[in-house]
Amino acid sequence: MSFSQLRIWILVLILMVSSLGLSSIASANENEDNGKILFSVNDQVTLNDEITLLPGSLIYGELNKENTNVLVQYNSQLIEIPSKNLVRVEDPSILSNTSSSILDEDYEIMKFSTQSVLKQNLSSEKTQGHLAKESDLLVKQGEEADEGIYSILIGNITYFISEGSKEAEEETAPEKEEKEQTPEEAKEPVTSLEESAEQLEQEKEVSGQINTKTESSIQKFTIQQSNTEYFEVISDNVPAYDNSTGALVEVAQLQKGQVYHIFTDYGNWHGILVGGKTVYVWKKSTQLVSKPLDINFELGKTKGELTANILKQANAYLKMDKSSRVAAKLNADKSFPVVENYGEWFKVKVGERYLFIEAGNGRINFNNIKGFQVVTDTTPIYDNRTGKLVEVGHLTKGQVYPIYSDFTNWHRIKFGDYFVYARKNHTIPFTGSIPKESKNSTVGPESIDILDETVVNDNSTGKLLDIGTLLPGQTIPIIKDFGNWFEIEYSGRIGYVSKATTRIHFESDQNRYVVSRDTPVYDNGSGSLVKVGTLEKGQVYDRVKDFSNWHEIRFGEKNGYVLKNDTMPYSGSIINPNKKSSLNHYFVANQTTEVYDNSTGSLIEFAKIEKGARYSILEEFGNWYKIDVSGRNGFVRKDDVSTLFPKEEQYFRVYKDKTAIYDNSTGSLVPVGYLYKNQTYKRIKDFGNWHEIKFGNINGYIRKSDTSMGTPERENNFLGSSITPSQVFTAKKNLTVYDNSSGKLVKMGEILEGQVYPYLSKSGSWATVDFGGRSGLVAGEDINIDGMFIETPYNISFSEAARLQFDRAAPQNDTSKYDAWIRWDAFSKIDSNNVGITDGNWNVRGGPGTNYWKLSQIEDLERIEIIGSQTVEGVKWYKINLYRTWKYNSTKNQYEVYYRAFVNSSMEDLEYYMDPENFINDDRSKYQFLLLSSPAGTSAREINEKILLNKGNLSGKGAAFIEAAETYSINEIYLMGHALLETGAGSSRESSLLKGHPVSVVDGKQVKPRNVYNVYGIAAYDKCEPSPVRCASEYAYKQGWFSVEDAIIGGAKFIGETYIYHPDYRQNTLYEMRWNPFAVEQTGWPAHQYATDIGWADKQAKGYIYNFYSLLEQKREIFEIPYFK
Repeated sequence: MSFSQLRIWILVLILMVSSLGLSSIASANENEDNGKILFSVNDQVTLNDEITLLPGSLIYGELNKENTNVLVQYNSQLIEIPSKNLVRVEDPSILSNTSSSILDEDYEIMKFSTQSVLKQNLSSEKTQGHLAKESDLLVKQGEEADEGIYSILIGNITYFISEGSKEAEEETAPEKEEKEQTPEEAKEPVTSLEESAEQLEQEKEVSGQINTKTESSIQKFTIQQSNTEYFEVISDNVPAYDNSTGALVEVAQLQKGQVYHIFTDYGNWHGILVGGKTVYVWKKSTQLVSKPLDINFELGKTKGELTANILKQANAYLKMDKSSRVAAKLNADKSFPVVENYGEWFKVKVGERYLFIEAGNGRINFNNIKGFQVVTDTTPIYDNRTGKLVEVGHLTKGQVYPIYSDFTNWHRIKFGDYFVYARKNHTIPFTGSIPKESKNSTVGPESIDILDETVVNDNSTGKLLDIGTLLPGQTIPIIKDFGNWFEIEYSGRIGYVSKATTRIHFESDQNRYVVSRDTPVYDNGSGSLVKVGTLEKGQVYDRVKDFSNWHEIRFGEKNGYVLKNDTMPYSGSIINPNKKSSLNHYFVANQTTEVYDNSTGSLIEFAKIEKGARYSILEEFGNWYKIDVSGRNGFVRKDDVSTLFPKEEQYFRVYKDKTAIYDNSTGSLVPVGYLYKNQTYKRIKDFGNWHEIKFGNINGYIRKSDTSMGTPERENNFLGSSITPSQVFTAKKNLTVYDNSSGKLVKMGEILEGQVYPYLSKSGSWATVDFGGRSGLVAGEDINIDGMFIETPYNISFSEAARLQFDRAAPQNDTSKYDAWIRWDAFSKIDSNNVGITDGNWNVRGGPGTNYWKLSQIEDLERIEIIGSQTVEGVKWYKINLYRTWKYNSTKNQYEVYYRAFVNSSMEDLEYYMDPENFINDDRSKYQFLLLSSPAGTSAREINEKILLNKGNLSGKGAAFIEAAETYSINEIYLMGHALLETGAGSSRESSLLKGHPVSVVDGKQVKPRNVYNVYGIAAYDKCEPSPVRCASEYAYKQGWFSVEDAIIGGAKFIGETYIYHPDYRQNTLYEMRWNPFAVEQTGWPAHQYATDIGWADKQAKGYIYNFYSLLEQKREIFEIPYFK
């Protein structure tokens, strides 16, 4: 070996041993911390074929992973000794008194012969070893140098060697000058110590100075130190070497232009920290610089347990961005400390500054770690049971989970009855306690379907804590049902998911279920969910089919829907299953209705039906209906429901003891009779919650809730539709109606006292009636065969009432009934034809004097015919023609004829027409007391043939009058009389309001031109300009009366609301419409009177009502007579 080569070797050895001293060899305590163990040789060993250690010798070393060898320091190397030749020292006294040492710069290479021996203590005679052959050793001269004693480090223990011979090699110059290596040539990595030595030889000027020690010819190498702490890389891909194993191993490549901190300085090498270790960078590839201001350095080693294996060479970027600059490259197959895991990136430390590598280039080490913590915002978990990775959820950042097993780059974690996988690179090791770990929890046979992205919560702290999510489409086994939550096993932890985003999983053929809590049943026929019932906890049912989140079941009129989440699959049998179909009969629950099972002989409630819910009936059992509740037979009480009938259904049966028949013609429900239990009747039509039946001359109403379906076969006395009653009777008391079709008298119902009822025939002591479509008998002794009269008392005397009418209402009478008188001085001029012209306004009296009542008033300049005169008490009075006069039209400057048909009535005439006693016994006049709220009960055919024949536009309108009568409970004969009087139907003076009056302006505004009709003269005010027809026609337009039928029916509504059923007036007869005695009694004012003519009611009665009634075969007559005190 040449001297130059020896110099290089010395430098390399010192560099490597010094490195070992920093990273591996320290004080005894440090060695213990770094895994170094004190051993004693139990069987002599030869080191490197040079030195033999005898038993009892002490050395520090480190066991390998297999515990087969111990790695120890020898010279500048690490060598292996079989562990079987060593024994660990456990004696505390030895441990405390034995220290380790390290190589330093004072060690030199010397040659020793086989005569040299080793001692651990100079004062002892005991030899610890000897040389097996002549060898070059690193030794250091001690204080005993003159005696030939040197110290040598073996296993970091100081031994002493003697009797050695020193032979210094002579320095020789290189045969030729070596070519200086360029930065580009320096890119090739150093792979061996020899190569490193050659490179160092080429850089003599950088390597340091070699001083010759002439006394001993031994060369001692001194390393230069620099005061500058930072360097910049000036070449591309400059290698950084780790020499901790005794060989130079490239661990990274530093990129040109990057600046790093110098941790230590070793001659031609910078020592820098890379991943917590000191590695070495050749100085020639760098230049010293000041600390850059734009780089944040964190000096010193960073503590932490997280490491990652570099799977392939990884670029280390300045930022977590691949477009940022690459500062270094980390080589593959290295374990590298990770400062922080960001999921997609690892934060690492190179040269005491932070860089970032992509997580895909490394794998976090989880050796013997049983848990992990998520460090990324989004950490997917995957199911691979199909052979493909299917994302099923996400773990929550910061949460910890147990590891079931390691799976290369993945954690395998428990997920109920299967496993899922999470990427290790999104996590860090966790060694603490894991909350709510599912070690002993067992999932059941039930599962849930995840409908929407669902948060999984932990409640171990008393609050809901998000520990992850589940994605839609997953089926997850559950541990148990927990109120509004399901308890599941989620990534090895107990979690809770809301039922709102999940549903119980049912296989397509799994149609039986058990209810886990009382659960609503819904109908969605309206497009929205309406609660119609309840299934009770613990009960078992069958479903019709699967319907997404719901079971579709038989419930109600059609099918109902139950949330799957309130049920569990069931494989057992069902109680009392139904096998029948519905009768197409239905009921509506009147209240929350219990459903009972009676299969055990006892009534056991197992469901409920909501109030208002419609339900189909299977069978009828006395007071019970049998129904189908989700595949099971159930029973409900008839009293709790109202039977529904198809509109075409004609018959019903009563199951209550006595079911009332009501008349609602007055606007209130008034009982008029009763139907008896178990009797069947025929109805006219369906009327909401009521049956409408024929009850005499009116229609009666029976609550459906008191009835069930009926069939005509149950009774033998149903009547045909062609039988029409011709007479009526009045019940003296409550009448029992009997059925005698069986030969026995069977009670079928009642007609209440006072009712006017038509009868079909009378035979002996019995009258035959139509009672609910059936032939019935009533006792003749209990009826009056005549019209019915009722009295209405008023708390006012007749004379007082008449005086109030006279003084305050200005009642009118025909002008032709009275002579008219005016004072002589009313005229300014009287011509030769006895026509005078008035001078001012003058009163006209009912006799020649001011003591007579005021008939009317004459206006200024009015021309009046004088037909007589009389002087009374010296004052001359003229008798005049008041019916026809001439009024001056100043606009036209001419006189126009003027007729006065009515004038103020005399008191005597008023009292005559107002007194009921003058008319109640008159067969014609009594009809002014006919009760207008009671329809006559006639038919459209009879009206058209006998009353409306040849009556202009009213001809053939009998059905409209019948409809108006039935709809608003008004006597149809009165309506026809009113219409004929107002319109002159069928005569030459037929009103345009009946023919069709054109309207294009309403309230002064243009409207779409239409013909309107107003058959009752409603709103035809006398003062309306230019005529009453305008106001009447505009009113009809507003009401939409664009046909005669519209006017008949709509006008009836007006009359009913305004007079007959008005709460303040109650004008239910023609008499009351004219005189309104109720208002006079209550207020002292004769208000709201239909007419001013004192004879109006009598004229209507005799002119129309009586005449029409006399034409009818069947008629209902009720008279209400006023009675004054």
